[in-house]
This record gives sequence, structure tokens and C-alpha cells, in this order.
Amino acid sequence: MKKEIFKSRLKKGKKRQRRVMSSKLIIILAILMVLSLGGAIYSNYYLIKNIGNMRVSGPDPFGLNMVDNSKKFDSSPDHGVSNVQTTENEVGMGGLKIKNDVPTPEYGKSSLVVRHQDGYLEAGDSEDILWANVPGSPYAAWLMIYSDPYGVELRMDSRPLASLTDIEIKLAVITNDGNPEAIESNNSLVLRFLDEKSFVGKTVTLRQFYPTAGQAYNVKDVISYNDGVIELEPLNGTYADEGVYAKFWLSFDEE
Repeated sequence: MKKEIFKSRLKKGKKRQRRVMSSKLIIILAILMVLSLGGAIYSNYYLIKNIGNMRVSGPDPFGLNMVDNSKKFDSSPDHGVSNVQTTENEVGMGGLKIKNDVPTPEYGKSSLVVRHQDGYLEAGDSEDILWANVPGSPYAAWLMIYSDPYGVELRMDSRPLASLTDIEIKLAVITNDGNPEAIESNNSLVLRFLDEKSFVGKTVTLRQFYPTAGQAYNVKDVISYNDGVIELEPLNGTYADEGVYAKFWLSFDEE
């Protein structure tokens, strides 16, 4: 008799234990569903909010203004590319960051990145990143550097792995109020490869051709032996908003 009572109580205990475990499981699943729903709502809100805040200017034949690549860039007054990391190890692959630099603290500066990688297109694709989506500057004037291979100002110009196409690079002064700005400052370009194996098997050359023809620089030598710095003619005058004051050719050849 005692054994039967003990077995009965044991069965009831196991049933209660299963009910408790089932209840806990249901509660956990409910919490996970609420968290998932909340995350989806926040993601949609963030996407809608930021698409509404995107600034679009100029022609955009490839619809690239709707590509949100903001995470690839810093939000500092540098207006340029932060530490974009690459893992280039294939021949010809690589990335080059060119900063339009000024030592004067009252003026802003910016950067352009040129990349060669398998899968990119020569004529433009979503891997190109536009200047049109950059927030406003805290400076009265800042120095812009860009390429515009298809009529759109780029701050990241992505090309195919085997590309040997010359890229025209432009330097310009941008003023916040749209009026000309008087600037007196030294000016330089600072070159950095994004990976130590960038552009293996290629010669990379930078040469100024406007307003006057300048020296042709071997980019690898400049980075290796001159800390990546190319000194330009000092800025000394009054510069119109969006006025281009220098142009360069960035060229690639097989070694």
C-alpha cells in the first residue's frame, strides 16, 4: 500500500514538474518574440528616419544616393574615410586613401579612397560612395577631394581588379554659406594604402596637371620614403564655393 501511495505521489510530482517547465518555456518564447518584434520596429524606424535625412545633390544615373554606406566613414570634421580595412592579397587588388590636408585648424579636410577589387564595375555600382550623402560641415570652409567618373562626385571610387584606367582627381574649396572664402594655408596630400599588400603587381602614379603640370609621383615610393606626404602649392587667395583649384591623374600600370 505504501509503495502504491509513493508511486502515485511520484507521478503527480513529475506531472507538476513538467507543467512548470512547460510554463517557463512558454514565458521564455514569449520574451524572445517581444524582443524580436521590438528590434524589427526599431530597425524600420531607423531606416525610414535616415532615408529621409539623406541629402541628394547632382545627377545620379545609377541610383546610388539610396545606398547607405555611412558606417564605412567617420563622422569627424575630416569628412572622409575612417580606417576602412581590407584583406587584399590577390595580385592587383588594393585600396589607396588620399587626404586633402591642411594644418590650419579653422579649415576642414577630406579624403578619397580608390579601390580595385574583383566584382567591382568600371562604370559605377553600389560600391561607389557619394559625397552627396555627407552631413553639413562645422567649418566656414573645407577642402574637398573627389573623382567624378560619370558626373557624380565620389568619395570612394571602386574599380575592377584588373583595372588600369586613369582616374581624374579634383581638389576644391567648399564654403558653408556659398560665398567666396579667403584662405591662407599650406596644403598637402597624404597618401595611405589600406593594406600592406595593396596593388601588388601594379605601378601607381599621381601627377598634377592643373593649374600647371607637376611632377609624377610613384605612390609606393612616396608612402615608403616620404611618409606619404606630397606638398602642394600653398592656398593663398579668395576661393569660390565648389571652385576646383587643382587636378591630378591617378594612373595604374602593370609592373
